[in-house]
Amino acid sequence: MRYFIVLSSLVLSSMAVASPWVGPGDERLRHAIQQLVDLGCLDSLTGTWPLAWRDAPESPPVTSCQASSAYRYLRHERRHARSSGFAGEVGLSGATEELLFRGFAGQPRERGQVSVGVGAVGPTFAWSLQAQRVDAERDGHAARLDGSYVAAKAYGWVWGAGAIDRWWGPGWYSSTMLSSNARPVPSVWVTRQQSAASTLPIARYLGPWNLTLFAGQLESDRVITHARLLGARLSFRPWSHLELGFSRLAQWAGEGRPGSFDSLWNVIVGRDNGATSGFDEGEDPGNQLGGADFRLGMPLRASTLGLYGQLTGDDEASGLPSKYTGLAGIDWATQFGGYSQRWIVEGTNTVAGGWFGEDRLLTAYEHSTYGTGLRYQGRNIASTWERDANVVTVGAMQFFNNGHEVSINYSNAELNQAGTLRAASLNPSSLVLALPEKARISVLSARWRFPVKRHRFTLSAQHFSEPLVTVDGEIESSNVMAAWDFRFDY
Repeated sequence: MRYFIVLSSLVLSSMAVASPWVGPGDERLRHAIQQLVDLGCLDSLTGTWPLAWRDAPESPPVTSCQASSAYRYLRHERRHARSSGFAGEVGLSGATEELLFRGFAGQPRERGQVSVGVGAVGPTFAWSLQAQRVDAERDGHAARLDGSYVAAKAYGWVWGAGAIDRWWGPGWYSSTMLSSNARPVPSVWVTRQQSAASTLPIARYLGPWNLTLFAGQLESDRVITHARLLGARLSFRPWSHLELGFSRLAQWAGEGRPGSFDSLWNVIVGRDNGATSGFDEGEDPGNQLGGADFRLGMPLRASTLGLYGQLTGDDEASGLPSKYTGLAGIDWATQFGGYSQRWIVEGTNTVAGGWFGEDRLLTAYEHSTYGTGLRYQGRNIASTWERDANVVTVGAMQFFNNGHEVSINYSNAELNQAGTLRAASLNPSSLVLALPEKARISVLSARWRFPVKRHRFTLSAQHFSEPLVTVDGEIESSNVMAAWDFRFDY
């Protein structure tokens, strides 16, 4: 009876109202764009999401690419997102448990939610209003405006404010820097309107490039309340087959912490590493992550092959990031039986230093002063696997010509290798993966999404080899979810 009630709840599905960009959440759209980039049909940068629609033009410069199924799906989604007038979406779904492991596909985070969104895109301004009512059993925030924003174009840049999902890095199942695992942080931002190559003498060697800067406000239920979250990412393509990205995140200010320009400058230049920066214990002005990532993609006749990796430092040594967490993977896009597929093998290690030296447990995404760490509303803002995890995932996606898509992935995961929790991480709100002991589990996930005219249905399931025991109780080994959404414009 309990499961019937939960499955009858109304839950958010992935919203896709009119927008000047495409955000994380649609695996098929990312697959299509990535395939066109690897084939040389597009010059887009695919390691920074949201991705501007201007980087995915309706008519690719290579005419032969317009006959591909990837291009047809891209054109379909682009026309809806860029439609004139108002456009929106309503969505319902329900799940037996809160989703623990959330990749780029962006399935609902909560067990129960109802959502409606509407937005419009004009020559200069764009806006979206998305309202949700959720089953907020864990964090208590039942009413939300996640996904809402206002934005304007000026001088070749997009300036905006709101709460939008972001994904920084080449991974399909996680990121060691910034992902959409946690709810979007309310922020203001600026980013290039289009990732075109520069004509300046030196900058032109970067090829297409993009720069994104944002400043966000974290929640009040933290060890340091109302801390700021600052982010910067530069990505570019110096060679048609190679994309590079460099990212930084920093927690700064907050209740009882210095918020002056001097302290901000110390954060910007990296002078915030305890005694090595001349600060007493607990006097660091901020908590930072810094790192780099790459993707090497190339055509193999009708298919494409990609190699990618990401390193993120949780500390600083000699002016450079140190105590790295890492992610590495390989993906292969194919065309079998007249349909499109993508095959992925991806490994993640969130033990600081784990791949390049001594293991530093209880370090990644944690901080002695900002005790809640790099988390928002109980979820890690980077890795869905949380800190001190070692995970290998094998996945496959099948995309049919009638709009149906099926994906399945299997993960072998060692979680919380420290075997304990930092008490400050649980104060005052609990974490999604609050595991008191080390856990070794296998995770099998499957998803089927299909359209019926303007309606879209999603069925998914996630099964663990054994139940997960958390400080909040046991999470059952199987979780199923069903979702429906309907898109409209007028």
